[in-house]
Amino acid sequence: MRKIYLMLTMFLCGAFASQVYATGTNLLPQGTFDAFADKAEVFTVFTLLNGDVADAELLASDNSLDPTSTKMLKLITPAAATNAWDLQLATPEITLVEGNEYKFSFDIRSEGDGLFRISTTDPDQFGSQYRGDVATSTAWKTVVYTATAGAAGAVKFNFDMGTIAEMVYYVDNIKLTDLSEEPEPTNLVEDGSFDAFADKAEVFTVFSLLNGDVADAELLASDNSLDPTSTKMLKLITPAAATNAWDLQFATPEIPLIEGHTYKFSVDIRSEGEGKFRISTSGADQLAGQYWPDVVTGTDWTTVEITEVYGAALTAGSAGVVKLNFDMGTVAGMVYYIDNIKLIDLTGGTVSVVSPEVKKEEIKAYSFNGILSIDDVLGKSVQVYSISGAQVYSAGAGTANEINLPLNKGVYIVVVNNSATKVIVK
Repeated sequence: MRKIYLMLTMFLCGAFASQVYATGTNLLPQGTFDAFADKAEVFTVFTLLNGDVADAELLASDNSLDPTSTKMLKLITPAAATNAWDLQLATPEITLVEGNEYKFSFDIRSEGDGLFRISTTDPDQFGSQYRGDVATSTAWKTVVYTATAGAAGAVKFNFDMGTIAEMVYYVDNIKLTDLSEEPEPTNLVEDGSFDAFADKAEVFTVFSLLNGDVADAELLASDNSLDPTSTKMLKLITPAAATNAWDLQFATPEIPLIEGHTYKFSVDIRSEGEGKFRISTSGADQLAGQYWPDVVTGTDWTTVEITEVYGAALTAGSAGVVKLNFDMGTVAGMVYYIDNIKLIDLTGGTVSVVSPEVKKEEIKAYSFNGILSIDDVLGKSVQVYSISGAQVYSAGAGTANEINLPLNKGVYIVVVNNSATKVIVK
């Protein structure tokens, strides 16, 4: 069993930084600077590894993101600076618990177009040793990173601010929160565990198979070794003739997003050989780009967590909604098992998320005297399956508004535009 983290979370919030975060103990309470009487006291706790202490100031706060803030720290990059570390402010050493996930955040602005990064002494302290450069401006910005503590057991965070000579920075609200103390965040993919579904037909009233054969799908008892509480999982099979990623495409319901908020996607997955999938969305303005990187799967259950795509955080765009498509068609004839699909709002924590309102196709299907009738299907794709999964009817786009099928007695699954319902033919 494995857990894959695809990049660390880094998200930037401007106007949205005033949203309420989930509660947790701040392991760096001095990071607000409010308790310090003067600059001298600041540097009994924090350290200026490079740069001139004489240029630093402890000032009254003008932090527009936090009206409760009373003080902030001003730092100036030396005139001869050329390297990121030529101005380097370090936090005190903070003890971490190996394996716990932490959130490191702070508010920052500059008097022009600034640039900085966060670094640590070693890569085994808090994820990677050097974070990517972050641009700053005259507007206050909240920067947040999440990572899992490594074996080092302690960390100092270095603000490497020396790239642009003579730049003036203001820093406030440096926080480190142990996320293990926070309540479990709300999963925006409400039915992503599949445990609440009675059968396959119910699965496809919420989720959709955009490409692939519903008859090959199965809702099975879970063998998820990563989650002993899981009771069900979904089985999907890539068509034998598949060559493209989208030749098997499984889609979540439409999920409402908050523009500017950053999210974490995760899923438990395994395959019956070496498989491959990616996540895609229908538009680049929904959630960090339309096509995400390929992920390799194997016979062991793996938790895949994605918080960045090609260096960009999973930040919601202007679309306001997203459907996450599992593009699983690259390897023909591959069998996949999926469980615990989750999308978590990292910006809003547990207080600002909203469960998705699932929009279902209204299916008008009924039976009488051995005839299955399906209404309002003009221009819509229609498939009918027996309860055993055998397809008994298929139409890519209906040419009539009503379909009447003489069928044997039994239970049938009617799928219209990838929404499904059950009908009993008597």
